[in-house]
Amino acid sequence: MALSRLGEFGIIERIKNVLGTQSSDVQISIGDDAAVYKTNSRTWSVITTDALVEGVHFDLSYTPVYSVGWKLLAINISDIAAMGGIPRNAVISLAVTDSWSEKKIDQLARGIADCCKRYSCDLIGGDTVRSVSKTFFSATVTGEVEPEYCVQRSGAETGDLICVTGILGRAKAGFHILSSSQKKSWSEKTINHFLYPEPRVKEARMLVKEVGINAMIDISDGLASEIHHICSSSGKGCIIYGDKIPVAEELEKLFYRKNKPLFYYAMQSGEEYELLFTVSEYNLEKLKRKKIFQNEQISVIGKICDRDNGLQLIYDNKKISLPAEGWDHFKKSG
Repeated sequence: MALSRLGEFGIIERIKNVLGTQSSDVQISIGDDAAVYKTNSRTWSVITTDALVEGVHFDLSYTPVYSVGWKLLAINISDIAAMGGIPRNAVISLAVTDSWSEKKIDQLARGIADCCKRYSCDLIGGDTVRSVSKTFFSATVTGEVEPEYCVQRSGAETGDLICVTGILGRAKAGFHILSSSQKKSWSEKTINHFLYPEPRVKEARMLVKEVGINAMIDISDGLASEIHHICSSSGKGCIIYGDKIPVAEELEKLFYRKNKPLFYYAMQSGEEYELLFTVSEYNLEKLKRKKIFQNEQISVIGKICDRDNGLQLIYDNKKISLPAEGWDHFKKSG
């Protein structure tokens, strides 16, 4: 089967089936935002890795090198947050071409350093090699989480409310603006949302420690795709209300002439790095009282139901199957 048909997550599943898990210390293995393994009774270790490839994840004709450095760390830190953890240390691998200058290396390093400083994560090592064509960067970030606060994609329960932080679509808008050379006519806030994502570490810790949630994932591939991951991992179905999805106003300016509702583009928007989580109605009331979210938007966009109900999207009094559209490296969707 061609990889374009198998898709990114089909590849992951095949690798998972071949490898399995050897150690009993592994608490969460392949298939979540990060892996978790037991180190002592008080805390568990969390580890994740992600890569940025020129021509796939970024285009240096409109992406500052500093942004690439920042994002390299931020996307991994977001995965640690999605498990309820705290980032601690990072190692990186850099593959750059001969055309790179000292100035570019300095800009990349500053982006990495500033993100590390922002999230109290120390860069402690890595590797540097030469690439003959495109640049390639990879980071591995480790963190820690208390066993009682570790949260997975697979914990959603029937009756849970489905919630999302922030608004969605600004990253899609930022990418569209940058890649179409419209930067001068838009605010830096919109563009920077795409260039410099801010992982929700503080918010995730509050959710697991003070509220009590059942499942969580960060939105890297798009809301629709992430909902499918939670439901698949939890063995559940869901109902999503299209008119409840928080949509960035920038989408209205960019896509108002399209023949699809604006929330559709918000559901497709990857690289948002907001939190998608499920929570009981009782614990949602606790969440509403927390000061940390007084100035943040939390939207209830749906409800978890039994698997037999499937994954449904409701809007304009219509009910359809929720599309699993989002970014997939091999299917080139999103």
